[in-house]
Amino acid sequence: MGDGSLVQMHKKQNYQNYRVQFSTECFNKDSLIHFKEKIEQKYGWSLKIGVHTSKKLVINIYNFQNILDFLNITSPYMIDCFSYKWRTTIVK
Repeated sequence: MGDGSLVQMHKKQNYQNYRVQFSTECFNKDSLIHFKEKIEQKYGWSLKIGVHTSKKLVINIYNFQNILDFLNITSPYMIDCFSYKWRTTIVK
């Protein structure tokens, strides 16, 4: 359903919701916890992280303004991940 190499942004009213999905091999457990805490503290975003049975890591991010901020802060945690894909949907 439209996975692609570029992030698609969906706006609903005055906020943006993102659902980001990529392989669980991108993270180990410690870096994932640190990643979640760092993002929530720095940006005040609401971050929900879950692992699906398909071994996909799903991150729901609410109410942030700039997708470039997200790309900049996530890149150090995905240094060994070569095949992740973005999938964004509107979260209602």
